[in-house]
Amino acid sequence: MTIIKFILVGLAAVMFLALVKKVFSMSSPVGKNEPFVIMSPFEATITKGGKPVANTQVKLNYSWNSGSAEEQEGFDILFTTDANGFVSVPAIEKQIFVSQIQTTTSNYVISVLHNDGAVEIHDVAKSDSAMYGELGVKVEEYKCELTDPFVGIRDTRREKYSLIATRCTWDGFENLKKIEL
Repeated sequence: MTIIKFILVGLAAVMFLALVKKVFSMSSPVGKNEPFVIMSPFEATITKGGKPVANTQVKLNYSWNSGSAEEQEGFDILFTTDANGFVSVPAIEKQIFVSQIQTTTSNYVISVLHNDGAVEIHDVAKSDSAMYGELGVKVEEYKCELTDPFVGIRDTRREKYSLIATRCTWDGFENLKKIEL
């Protein structure tokens, strides 16, 4: 009888610890799991020398800083441009741990895997968890020229921020404050 009691008490303790771990992973005094838009949709026409970069792979690497090594190393997804150089990358939304004592950010890099090698075209770090939080507005279509230099943009108009290095332009691009990279 004593062994059965011991096993039952041990099993109850393990179940209690598992429950505590689950509760604290979902919500704690320093943060909680919340929906976070890692990146908003990215639709772009990609050119080189003004000509469409057709049927070419485009790589998305995305990550965020909620603590695990896997999340910080990131994830890769490949897409392909069509005959006109157009590519459509969907939004990436996750339920992630959002800290109350440090700023949670996501980062994503979009690169074109061209015969010249990988060419980064759009690199974004953002702290706004909302859809279209990168710029605070929806961008209908990016136009990305592989031979253009990177332009830096820091959006400080809102409480949440974004930092963008890009070879792309879009409607409203000319009104944004550019920074030196």
